[in-house]
Amino acid sequence: MTVTSTTNNPYTVLNTGNSTSSSSVSASSAEGIQNRFLTLLTTQLKSQDPLNPMENNEITSQMAQISQVTGLENLSKSINSLLQSQYGTQSLLAASLVGKSAMIDGNTLTLAQGGTAQGGVILDGSAQNLAITVKNANGEVIDTFTMNNVDSGLTTFNWDGTDKDGNAAAAGVYTFSVAATNESNGKTTSVTAEPLSNQHVDAVVWDKGSPYIVTPQGGRVAIANIVQVS
Repeated sequence: MTVTSTTNNPYTVLNTGNSTSSSSVSASSAEGIQNRFLTLLTTQLKSQDPLNPMENNEITSQMAQISQVTGLENLSKSINSLLQSQYGTQSLLAASLVGKSAMIDGNTLTLAQGGTAQGGVILDGSAQNLAITVKNANGEVIDTFTMNNVDSGLTTFNWDGTDKDGNAAAAGVYTFSVAATNESNGKTTSVTAEPLSNQHVDAVVWDKGSPYIVTPQGGRVAIANIVQVS
């Protein structure tokens, strides 16, 4: 007579990989953890002392914990799905900007031969006088013109492309500065003014998960920093 000795370990099943139902499930996933938990719970119930069974509240507590794990993973999957959808929407919106003009932070004016150049300014408050000075690449003043009674917020302007003598300026990139002021009782006060550059959108690129427009000079500007599109 041969006697085979076995160790009656009710948890051996947790350490074996012979379960075909969960072989394709990652052990670290919520489903894998849930399968292991249910296997452990079933084993505990089968092996419990009939005279000292598990309390109902203990079983309920364990079930609640595993439900939380499953719920968190499902929530994470939902958030990832929403993020992917948002990235897709951002891609479509970003692509639609190619070929348009975007008002962005800057003080450059791009003048085409025989054309005009548009720029902009954001004022912290209304201004009775807004002086705009245009300079060439050498820093020389080409033209100066003013706007009166300008409201706070975004204001755009067009430079006619002529110098202070009325002659047509050469095509190219110019810079400009703005000075906004008010006069009251013989006193002149300044208004904070932020210059804006109107740039053609040549392309759109993605960098670290964020879309950027590419300007004719090769600069990159985050779409979130665009003030106006036309």
